[in-house]
Amino acid sequence: MIKSILKSSFSGLDKGYTLVKGWPRLFGAIIYEISGALIGRMAFGHNERFFSYGLQPLFLLLILTPKLNFWRILGASAILTMDFFSGDVYSLWYTSIFFVSLRLYYFIVYRQNLIKEILKTLVVYLLFLLLSLPRLIPFIVEAAPHLERFEPINPFIGSIHFLFVPLIFMIPFNISMSIRQLLFKTLGMGFNIYEYLAFISPLLFVFLFKLKKILTNHFARALLFILLVGFLYVASRFPYSPFYWLFKYFPALHLFRTPQRMMMSLTSLMVALLSLGAYFWWKETKNKFSKVLIICLMMLSIGWVFIDSRVVMLQMFEPKREKEERLVARLRQEDAANYFVADFVCCLQGFLVKAHIPIINYYYGWRPKEVPNFLKQDKFNYAILEKVRPKYLISKGGEDFSRYSYRAYFSQDGFTIWKTNNPNITPKL
Repeated sequence: MIKSILKSSFSGLDKGYTLVKGWPRLFGAIIYEISGALIGRMAFGHNERFFSYGLQPLFLLLILTPKLNFWRILGASAILTMDFFSGDVYSLWYTSIFFVSLRLYYFIVYRQNLIKEILKTLVVYLLFLLLSLPRLIPFIVEAAPHLERFEPINPFIGSIHFLFVPLIFMIPFNISMSIRQLLFKTLGMGFNIYEYLAFISPLLFVFLFKLKKILTNHFARALLFILLVGFLYVASRFPYSPFYWLFKYFPALHLFRTPQRMMMSLTSLMVALLSLGAYFWWKETKNKFSKVLIICLMMLSIGWVFIDSRVVMLQMFEPKREKEERLVARLRQEDAANYFVADFVCCLQGFLVKAHIPIINYYYGWRPKEVPNFLKQDKFNYAILEKVRPKYLISKGGEDFSRYSYRAYFSQDGFTIWKTNNPNITPKL
């Protein structure tokens, strides 16, 4: 019974679609798992992406078919749910774009029944909502009404032109910073460097010389279509992109900033397309030199991506922050009560949380509505302390908080703890 279910579920890919087999399949899996897209996010602390990253190829396997049967619909809904539970809402958003774009493609190309396609899409998302209720309800009831952004979001920062997007797959992290900065300035990459990490080696793009042959395959054409949709999303700052108008007329979508984060989801599509190119070339050629060349390109690319990813990971490790840990330990030893701290220096948050000391300005981005905003144009706005006074402040440098009714409590390792005897805000137990 299980065998028959699996057979019926994946039969849509077996008939009329050429799947990658042999060496190219193994190569694609390896490149995907060591790509700069995954390593870069992990190295910079976006660890929620680790789980969702492995779900994206499975999601594509389920939806890359003109006809969605019950088991594919259920599987797609389950993967969307797992994205949501992993905390990676960006992956949920991007896979949804792929899904809707693909259904539109199949509707146009295969002249599918519009009503049926809409109903299937609705079923996928209704099942997703149903499966997500254990986490969705607490978020809607307990979290969302009390959270807000501390400043308006510009959803276009980091967007680059459509034609430049493939270069992100070709630029290694460990090239000289002068060259990287020149590329960033020339291409308009004006955001955090790790958001542009998706290196999979420029050598692999040799496989696209078989693009004309690849496009005779239905699977490859659908893959290329949603890949191009993703490129347009990364270019959403420009009016030629449909996403420019989508963000303009639906401000609620500004929740999803930094369009180049799409590169992580695009990696699975690009690797699949390049693997298809390698597969067609390997399958059709009888020339031994060509086969040796294909294997060499694969092996060199795997080695290059592995070395580049290793550099990224190693460069991101920092020495243990012993000074910060000692400071927080002493504060907790001096005062074991329940109180708020305003933290105006870097990298104490983890130690404060571990010591069960609430931070009134813990994170900027999302924050509770009732919490004061100590930021003003990327600088600390200390004037807030005239109205809102937590019991302690933590500073570093020449700041003087005595005019806000604070006195220096103690100094240690270059940090100063300031205390007020009349705090007017206390955390709830």
